[in-house]
Amino acid sequence: MRFKIPRTINSLILSLLFTGTKAGMGQSTSKKLLPLFELGSGLIFTHFPDYPGSGHSRQYVLPFPVAIYRGRLLRSDQEGGVRGRLLQTQYVESDMTYGGTVSAPGKQSPDRSGMPVLKNVGEAGPALVLKLYRSRDPRLDVVSSFRLAFSTNFRMINYQGNVYSTFLRLRFNDILPAGGTTHLRLGMKYASQMLMRLYYEVSKPYITAERPAFTAKPGLMYWNASFHSYLPVSNNFSLFSSLITFFTGQSANRQSPLLTVDRNHVINFGFLYTFYRSREKGWR
Repeated sequence: MRFKIPRTINSLILSLLFTGTKAGMGQSTSKKLLPLFELGSGLIFTHFPDYPGSGHSRQYVLPFPVAIYRGRLLRSDQEGGVRGRLLQTQYVESDMTYGGTVSAPGKQSPDRSGMPVLKNVGEAGPALVLKLYRSRDPRLDVVSSFRLAFSTNFRMINYQGNVYSTFLRLRFNDILPAGGTTHLRLGMKYASQMLMRLYYEVSKPYITAERPAFTAKPGLMYWNASFHSYLPVSNNFSLFSSLITFFTGQSANRQSPLLTVDRNHVINFGFLYTFYRSREKGWR
């Protein structure tokens, strides 16, 4: 018997990675120990483009599960999703990081009419965090990562090139009440030619009068700026939101007929409900 994950759930899982919503959910920086393991659920409203530079966007309201683990080496939490702490010093931290972009469920974008349906794309690789400034409030980091990209329909996995990204992260812990946090980010993303082809190349079978042939190039994919916030309302109930803007006007493939806008917005907001916390305490 084969089990097929509904496409909307696939899209939700990867849209959280794509937008950095989990990275936008902060956690209290107080000195009290936090549970090693937490379980919960949430509901998210998400608005996202079919792909960076697409002129078509979609909106969904979807439930999702939440699992938080605060191990010494392996962590899955609000600070940065699933990651591994390989090195941690006063000034430098090394992680294994994950990310990706989400395919557009349902109909194709009008710009890609007649072309193959885009697959979900995941990313995984190491990251280096430089701690530029540390205090109770604010905190300033530079985060750089190199990731391998792969596409998947949850039945097959195919290598799709690699990406390099770097961003400046400014985190405030005392602006919002009740242990809420706010993150501001500014960064850029570069991609190999193989990955760029997936989104922006137009090969001979798909040429039309409005869609000329185009060979995708490696280089800058986009600049991005984002705002993330997390606000605990009670011991078990929290709100989160994020706004991410992708600037594709300087993309290496700006002349592609599939890159039709200079700016995309990703909007997320929703709530989390925690129904289980372990008695054992985790590592900070």
